[in-house]
Amino acid sequence: MNNVVWSAVTFAGVFSCVPLLGQGTLADYVRAQGLRAKARDLVVNSPGPVTWIGDTDRFWYPRTVKGGNEYILGDAAAGTRGLAFDHEKLAVAISRATGKTYKTLALPFGPRPVGRGGGGRGATESAPTTAPLAFLDDGKTIQFGTDGTLYKCSLNSYECRKEGP
Repeated sequence: MNNVVWSAVTFAGVFSCVPLLGQGTLADYVRAQGLRAKARDLVVNSPGPVTWIGDTDRFWYPRTVKGGNEYILGDAAAGTRGLAFDHEKLAVAISRATGKTYKTLALPFGPRPVGRGGGGRGATESAPTTAPLAFLDDGKTIQFGTDGTLYKCSLNSYECRKEGP
C-alpha cells in the first residue's frame, strides 16, 4: 500500500472511534442532573420569561432570588416595575386553601408551556398536575393549578379558593 492510502485508512480508523469516547456513563448523567440543584441558589436576580397580561401594557415575570423565586409586575407604558404581590400573604393564603405549607419564595406555580403546546420530547399524554400562573381581572386576581386542582386568589383580600380540576 502506498503512504497516502495507508494514511487515509489510519485516519479513518482512529477518528471512527472518537464518538465512542464522547459517550457518558449513567453516573455522568446523574451528576450532570445534580448540577442544576447545586447551582440553583448561586444565580440571583435572573429574570425568567416575560408574560404579557392580556392586551394591556402590563407584564409579569419570575426572578430568581436566594431561596427561590419572586414575581415581578411591570408596566411598559409607565416604565415601572415592582413586586407583583405580597409573597408572604399569598403563601399563607395558598397554604390555607390547599392544605399544604408553601414558603414565600417557593409558591406552587407550574411552569409555562415551552414551544407549541408545551409538549416536546419526553412529554406524556396524561393530564398536567400544575397550571401556569395567570393574572386575571386587570391584575387583581391570579389563577394557577397545583396537584390537579385550579385555584383563584384575590390580590386585594389575599383569599384563595378552589375553582375545579
